[in-house]
Amino acid sequence: MIENQGTIQKIGFHIGWDYYVYSTTLPPHASEYQDIVKGYQEAASRAHQRKSDRYERKCLQLRLNAYTRGKAFDENITPDYLKQIDTPTCPITKVTLTHGSGAETDWSVDRIHNDSGYTVGNLVIVSSKANKAKGSMTYDQILSIIDTLRVSPENDYGLNLFEWIRWQSICAKVIPFAAVKNNAKYRKNSVEDAEFSETGFVFTFAPCVIFPPNGIFTLLSDVMQILIAYRSAGLREAKLVQQDLMQYFDAKGRADLLQIMKTAQKVFDRTRSPNMLDIWFNQNLFDKFQNFYMKYCLENEQIQDFLLVTARKLPATKSGSLLKNLDFKAWHVDTKGYNSRNSANG
Repeated sequence: MIENQGTIQKIGFHIGWDYYVYSTTLPPHASEYQDIVKGYQEAASRAHQRKSDRYERKCLQLRLNAYTRGKAFDENITPDYLKQIDTPTCPITKVTLTHGSGAETDWSVDRIHNDSGYTVGNLVIVSSKANKAKGSMTYDQILSIIDTLRVSPENDYGLNLFEWIRWQSICAKVIPFAAVKNNAKYRKNSVEDAEFSETGFVFTFAPCVIFPPNGIFTLLSDVMQILIAYRSAGLREAKLVQQDLMQYFDAKGRADLLQIMKTAQKVFDRTRSPNMLDIWFNQNLFDKFQNFYMKYCLENEQIQDFLLVTARKLPATKSGSLLKNLDFKAWHVDTKGYNSRNSANG
Protein backbone atom coordinates (compact mmCIF):
# COMPACT_ATOMS: atom_id res chain seq x y z
CA MET A 1 0.00 0.00 0.00
CA ILE A 2 2.60 2.77 0.19
CA GLU A 3 4.47 3.33 -3.05
CA ASN A 4 2.61 0.77 -5.17
CA GLN A 5 -0.77 2.51 -4.80
CA GLY A 6 0.29 5.79 -6.25
CA THR A 7 0.51 9.10 -4.49
CA ILE A 8 0.70 9.73 -0.77
CA GLN A 9 -2.63 11.52 -1.02
CA LYS A 10 -4.33 8.44 -2.41
CA ILE A 11 -2.86 6.29 0.32
CA GLY A 12 -4.27 8.56 3.02
CA PHE A 13 -7.62 8.68 1.23
CA HIS A 14 -7.88 4.89 1.12
CA ILE A 15 -6.95 4.60 4.80
CA GLY A 16 -9.73 7.02 5.73
CA TRP A 17 -12.15 5.23 3.43
CA ASP A 18 -11.41 1.85 4.99
CA TYR A 19 -11.75 3.20 8.52
CA TYR A 20 -15.35 4.05 7.71
CA VAL A 21 -16.11 0.87 5.76
CA TYR A 22 -14.70 -1.31 8.55
CA SER A 23 -16.96 0.48 11.07
CA THR A 24 -13.89 1.65 12.93
CA THR A 25 -13.64 4.99 14.71
CA LEU A 26 -11.04 7.30 13.23
CA PRO A 27 -8.30 7.92 15.85
CA PRO A 28 -8.06 11.56 17.02
CA HIS A 29 -4.55 12.07 15.61
CA ALA A 30 -5.72 10.93 12.17
CA SER A 31 -7.85 14.09 11.90
CA GLU A 32 -4.61 16.01 11.39
CA TYR A 33 -4.30 14.45 7.92
CA GLN A 34 -6.66 15.98 5.39
CA ASP A 35 -6.41 13.09 2.95
CA ILE A 36 -7.49 10.59 5.61
CA VAL A 37 -10.39 12.80 6.72
CA LYS A 38 -11.45 13.30 3.11
CA GLY A 39 -11.47 9.54 2.50
CA TYR A 40 -13.49 8.91 5.65
CA GLN A 41 -16.06 11.58 4.76
CA GLU A 42 -16.30 10.38 1.17
CA ALA A 43 -16.93 6.81 2.33
CA ALA A 44 -19.58 8.03 4.78
CA SER A 45 -21.53 9.55 1.88
CA ARG A 46 -21.07 6.73 -0.63
CA ALA A 47 -20.12 3.42 0.99
CA HIS A 48 -21.78 0.89 3.27
CA GLN A 49 -20.27 -0.08 6.59
CA ARG A 50 -19.68 -3.70 7.52
CA LYS A 51 -18.36 -5.66 10.45
CA SER A 52 -14.62 -6.16 10.55
CA ASP A 53 -12.48 -8.76 12.28
CA ARG A 54 -9.42 -8.09 14.40
CA TYR A 55 -7.05 -8.82 11.51
CA GLU A 56 -8.66 -6.18 9.32
CA ARG A 57 -8.62 -3.66 12.15
CA LYS A 58 -5.01 -4.43 13.05
CA CYS A 59 -3.89 -4.16 9.43
CA LEU A 60 -5.70 -0.83 9.16
CA GLN A 61 -3.94 0.36 12.31
CA LEU A 62 -0.56 -0.67 10.86
CA ARG A 63 -1.30 1.17 7.63
CA LEU A 64 -2.16 4.30 9.59
CA ASN A 65 0.98 3.99 11.72
CA ALA A 66 3.12 3.62 8.61
CA TYR A 67 1.43 6.59 6.92
CA THR A 68 1.72 8.99 9.87
CA ARG A 69 5.35 8.00 10.51
CA GLY A 70 6.36 7.97 6.86
CA LYS A 71 7.33 4.29 7.00
CA ALA A 72 7.23 2.03 3.96
CA PHE A 73 4.33 -0.41 3.94
CA ASP A 74 4.54 -3.62 1.90
CA GLU A 75 1.41 -4.29 -0.15
CA ASN A 76 1.72 -7.96 0.86
CA ILE A 77 0.89 -7.07 4.48
CA THR A 78 -2.81 -7.89 4.44
CA PRO A 79 -5.35 -9.13 6.99
CA ASP A 80 -4.82 -12.63 5.61
CA TYR A 81 -1.07 -12.30 6.14
CA LEU A 82 -1.59 -11.26 9.76
CA LYS A 83 -3.83 -14.27 10.20
CA GLN A 84 -1.06 -16.51 8.86
CA ILE A 85 1.52 -15.21 11.33
CA ASP A 86 -0.87 -15.08 14.28
CA THR A 87 -0.10 -17.14 17.37
CA PRO A 88 -2.08 -17.93 20.53
CA THR A 89 0.98 -17.49 22.76
CA CYS A 90 3.57 -14.72 22.98
CA PRO A 91 6.90 -16.19 21.80
CA ILE A 92 8.74 -13.94 24.26
CA THR A 93 6.79 -14.09 27.53
CA LYS A 94 4.99 -17.38 26.82
CA VAL A 95 1.67 -15.94 28.09
CA THR A 96 -1.62 -16.59 26.32
CA LEU A 97 -2.36 -13.57 24.18
CA THR A 98 -5.51 -11.53 24.77
CA HIS A 99 -7.21 -9.15 22.35
CA GLY A 100 -8.52 -5.67 23.03
CA SER A 101 -8.41 -5.96 26.81
CA GLY A 102 -5.95 -3.13 27.33
CA ALA A 103 -3.70 -5.48 29.32
CA GLU A 104 -0.01 -6.11 28.69
CA THR A 105 -1.00 -9.59 27.46
CA ASP A 106 -2.80 -8.10 24.43
CA TRP A 107 -1.46 -9.10 21.05
CA SER A 108 0.61 -6.56 19.12
CA VAL A 109 2.52 -6.54 15.86
CA ASP A 110 6.17 -5.55 16.12
CA ARG A 111 8.67 -4.64 13.42
CA ILE A 112 11.65 -6.82 14.34
CA HIS A 113 14.22 -4.61 12.64
CA ASN A 114 13.19 -1.06 13.50
CA ASP A 115 15.11 0.54 10.63
CA SER A 116 13.11 -1.38 8.05
CA GLY A 117 9.54 -0.98 6.88
CA TYR A 118 6.36 -2.91 7.49
CA THR A 119 7.24 -5.82 5.28
CA VAL A 120 6.91 -9.58 4.99
CA GLY A 121 9.52 -11.24 7.18
CA ASN A 122 9.94 -8.22 9.46
CA LEU A 123 6.75 -8.59 11.47
CA VAL A 124 6.13 -10.78 14.49
CA ILE A 125 3.15 -11.02 16.83
CA VAL A 126 4.06 -10.67 20.49
CA SER A 127 2.45 -9.40 23.68
CA SER A 128 2.17 -5.67 24.33
CA LYS A 129 4.58 -6.16 27.23
CA ALA A 130 7.25 -7.70 25.01
CA ASN A 131 6.72 -5.06 22.32
CA LYS A 132 6.96 -2.17 24.80
CA ALA A 133 10.11 -3.58 26.44
CA LYS A 134 11.93 -3.91 23.12
CA GLY A 135 10.71 -0.58 21.76
CA SER A 136 13.23 0.82 19.30
CA MET A 137 16.18 -1.20 20.59
CA THR A 138 18.82 -2.46 18.20
CA TYR A 139 20.18 -5.98 18.23
CA ASP A 140 23.37 -4.74 19.90
CA GLN A 141 21.36 -3.11 22.67
CA ILE A 142 19.50 -6.37 23.31
CA LEU A 143 22.82 -8.21 23.56
CA SER A 144 24.05 -5.59 26.04
CA ILE A 145 20.98 -6.14 28.25
CA ILE A 146 21.53 -9.89 28.15
CA ASP A 147 25.17 -9.47 29.22
CA THR A 148 24.08 -7.22 32.10
CA LEU A 149 21.33 -9.56 33.29
CA ARG A 150 23.70 -12.53 33.32
CA VAL A 151 25.73 -10.69 35.96
CA SER A 152 22.97 -8.71 37.69
CA PRO A 153 19.59 -10.39 37.13
CA GLU A 154 17.87 -7.94 39.46
CA ASN A 155 18.12 -5.12 36.89
CA ASP A 156 14.74 -4.09 35.53
CA TYR A 157 14.60 -3.94 31.75
CA GLY A 158 10.94 -4.91 31.51
CA LEU A 159 11.71 -8.56 30.81
CA ASN A 160 13.83 -11.26 32.44
CA LEU A 161 17.03 -12.79 31.05
CA PHE A 162 15.30 -15.70 29.34
CA GLU A 163 12.75 -13.43 27.68
CA TRP A 164 15.51 -11.18 26.33
CA ILE A 165 17.32 -14.21 24.93
CA ARG A 166 14.09 -15.13 23.15
CA TRP A 167 14.08 -11.64 21.63
CA GLN A 168 17.68 -12.21 20.59
CA SER A 169 16.66 -15.48 18.97
CA ILE A 170 14.11 -13.64 16.82
CA CYS A 171 16.06 -10.45 16.08
CA ALA A 172 19.22 -12.29 15.03
CA LYS A 173 17.40 -13.47 11.92
CA VAL A 174 16.65 -10.04 10.47
CA ILE A 175 19.80 -7.91 10.49
CA PRO A 176 20.03 -6.59 6.91
CA PHE A 177 23.56 -6.51 5.57
CA ALA A 178 23.02 -3.04 4.15
CA ALA A 179 22.27 -1.73 7.63
CA VAL A 180 25.56 -2.91 9.15
CA LYS A 181 27.85 -3.29 6.13
CA ASN A 182 30.45 -0.97 7.67
CA ASN A 183 30.41 -2.74 11.02
CA ALA A 184 33.42 -5.07 11.23
CA LYS A 185 31.84 -7.11 14.01
CA TYR A 186 28.98 -8.21 11.76
CA ARG A 187 31.14 -8.66 8.67
CA LYS A 188 33.35 -11.06 10.60
CA ASN A 189 30.57 -13.64 10.90
CA SER A 190 28.69 -12.84 7.70
CA VAL A 191 28.46 -15.15 4.74
CA GLU A 192 31.06 -14.07 2.20
CA ASP A 193 28.83 -14.15 -0.84
CA ALA A 194 28.51 -11.05 -3.00
CA GLU A 195 24.88 -11.55 -3.99
CA PHE A 196 23.83 -12.52 -0.47
CA SER A 197 25.66 -9.56 1.04
CA GLU A 198 24.07 -7.06 -1.31
CA THR A 199 20.50 -8.32 -1.06
CA GLY A 200 20.28 -10.31 2.15
CA PHE A 201 21.05 -10.51 5.82
CA VAL A 202 24.05 -10.85 8.03
CA PHE A 203 24.49 -14.35 9.40
CA THR A 204 24.40 -13.93 13.19
CA PHE A 205 24.53 -16.74 15.71
CA ALA A 206 21.93 -16.79 18.45
CA PRO A 207 20.51 -19.51 20.69
CA CYS A 208 17.48 -21.08 19.04
CA VAL A 209 15.36 -21.01 22.20
CA ILE A 210 12.01 -20.74 20.43
CA PHE A 211 10.59 -22.38 17.36
CA PRO A 212 10.71 -19.71 14.63
CA PRO A 213 7.39 -17.82 14.61
CA ASN A 214 5.35 -18.02 11.43
CA GLY A 215 6.49 -15.67 8.72
CA ILE A 216 10.02 -14.86 9.89
CA PHE A 217 13.18 -16.31 8.47
CA THR A 218 14.56 -19.66 9.50
CA LEU A 219 18.34 -19.74 9.54
CA LEU A 220 19.97 -23.06 8.74
CA SER A 221 21.91 -22.90 11.99
CA ASP A 222 18.51 -22.87 13.70
CA VAL A 223 17.53 -25.98 11.78
CA MET A 224 20.61 -27.74 13.14
CA GLN A 225 19.84 -26.58 16.69
CA ILE A 226 16.26 -27.82 16.39
CA LEU A 227 17.47 -31.20 15.15
CA ILE A 228 19.86 -31.54 18.09
CA ALA A 229 17.09 -30.54 20.51
CA TYR A 230 14.74 -33.08 18.92
CA ARG A 231 17.44 -35.72 19.25
CA SER A 232 18.04 -34.91 22.93
CA ALA A 233 14.31 -35.33 23.54
CA GLY A 234 14.42 -38.79 21.93
CA LEU A 235 12.33 -38.06 18.84
CA ARG A 236 12.72 -40.94 16.39
CA GLU A 237 12.58 -38.66 13.34
CA ALA A 238 15.57 -36.68 14.58
CA LYS A 239 17.59 -39.85 15.05
CA LEU A 240 17.00 -40.81 11.43
CA VAL A 241 17.95 -37.32 10.22
CA GLN A 242 21.11 -37.45 12.34
CA GLN A 243 22.12 -40.70 10.68
CA ASP A 244 21.71 -39.11 7.24
CA LEU A 245 23.56 -35.97 8.34
CA MET A 246 26.62 -37.89 9.56
CA GLN A 247 27.66 -38.85 6.03
CA TYR A 248 28.60 -35.24 5.27
CA PHE A 249 31.27 -35.04 8.01
CA ASP A 250 34.73 -36.53 8.25
CA ALA A 251 35.67 -38.71 11.21
CA LYS A 252 36.64 -35.73 13.38
CA GLY A 253 33.43 -33.88 12.51
CA ARG A 254 31.29 -36.92 13.35
CA ALA A 255 33.07 -37.28 16.69
CA ASP A 256 32.58 -33.59 17.51
CA LEU A 257 28.89 -33.71 16.57
CA LEU A 258 28.35 -36.78 18.74
CA GLN A 259 30.01 -34.96 21.62
CA ILE A 260 27.61 -32.03 21.22
CA MET A 261 24.72 -34.52 21.11
CA LYS A 262 25.90 -36.05 24.38
CA THR A 263 26.21 -32.66 26.04
CA ALA A 264 22.75 -31.69 24.78
CA GLN A 265 21.35 -34.95 26.16
CA LYS A 266 22.84 -34.21 29.60
CA VAL A 267 21.40 -30.68 29.60
CA PHE A 268 17.99 -31.97 28.57
CA ASP A 269 18.01 -34.74 31.19
CA ARG A 270 18.95 -32.20 33.84
CA THR A 271 16.33 -29.58 32.93
CA ARG A 272 13.50 -31.79 31.62
CA SER A 273 11.77 -28.69 30.32
CA PRO A 274 8.56 -29.21 28.32
CA ASN A 275 10.14 -26.94 25.71
CA MET A 276 13.03 -28.97 24.30
CA LEU A 277 14.68 -25.85 22.87
CA ASP A 278 15.36 -24.61 26.41
CA ILE A 279 18.61 -26.57 26.24
CA TRP A 280 20.06 -23.66 24.25
CA PHE A 281 19.77 -21.35 27.25
CA ASN A 282 22.83 -23.27 28.45
CA GLN A 283 25.69 -20.99 27.39
CA ASN A 284 28.31 -23.74 27.46
CA LEU A 285 26.31 -25.95 25.12
CA PHE A 286 25.55 -23.08 22.78
CA ASP A 287 29.21 -22.01 22.64
CA LYS A 288 30.22 -25.55 21.68
CA PHE A 289 27.57 -25.63 18.98
CA GLN A 290 28.63 -22.25 17.59
CA ASN A 291 32.25 -23.36 17.28
CA PHE A 292 31.16 -26.61 15.64
CA TYR A 293 28.87 -24.92 13.14
CA MET A 294 31.45 -22.33 12.15
CA LYS A 295 34.08 -25.04 11.65
CA TYR A 296 32.11 -27.71 9.82
CA CYS A 297 28.83 -26.34 8.46
CA LEU A 298 28.91 -22.69 7.47
CA GLU A 299 30.96 -23.11 4.31
CA ASN A 300 30.01 -26.71 3.50
CA GLU A 301 27.53 -26.52 0.63
CA GLN A 302 26.47 -30.17 0.99
CA ILE A 303 25.51 -29.68 4.63
CA GLN A 304 23.79 -26.37 3.84
CA ASP A 305 21.75 -28.06 1.09
CA PHE A 306 20.89 -30.94 3.44
CA LEU A 307 19.66 -28.52 6.11
CA LEU A 308 17.72 -26.57 3.50
CA VAL A 309 15.81 -29.70 2.51
CA THR A 310 15.36 -30.69 6.16
CA ALA A 311 13.94 -27.25 7.01
CA ARG A 312 11.10 -27.80 4.55
CA LYS A 313 10.15 -31.02 6.32
CA LEU A 314 10.26 -29.95 9.96
CA PRO A 315 6.91 -28.78 11.35
CA ALA A 316 8.79 -26.21 13.43
CA THR A 317 10.43 -24.49 10.47
CA LYS A 318 8.40 -25.08 7.32
CA SER A 319 5.91 -22.34 8.23
CA GLY A 320 8.72 -19.78 8.20
CA SER A 321 10.64 -18.39 5.26
CA LEU A 322 14.13 -19.07 3.98
CA LEU A 323 16.59 -16.31 3.21
CA LYS A 324 16.80 -17.30 -0.44
CA ASN A 325 13.17 -16.22 -0.90
CA LEU A 326 13.86 -12.69 0.32
CA ASP A 327 12.43 -9.62 -1.42
CA PHE A 328 14.95 -7.23 0.09
CA LYS A 329 13.80 -4.09 -1.74
CA ALA A 330 10.56 -4.05 0.23
CA TRP A 331 12.53 -3.52 3.43
CA HIS A 332 13.66 0.02 2.44
CA VAL A 333 16.84 -0.35 4.48
CA ASP A 334 18.54 2.36 2.42
CA THR A 335 16.12 4.92 3.90
CA LYS A 336 15.92 3.30 7.37
CA GLY A 337 12.44 2.00 6.63
CA TYR A 338 11.02 5.33 5.45
CA ASN A 339 9.38 5.77 2.09
CA SER A 340 10.79 8.18 -0.45
CA ARG A 341 8.83 11.23 0.67
CA ASN A 342 10.41 11.19 4.14
CA SER A 343 13.90 10.07 3.13
CA ALA A 344 14.09 13.20 1.03
CA ASN A 345 12.94 15.36 3.92
CA GLY A 346 15.30 13.75 6.46
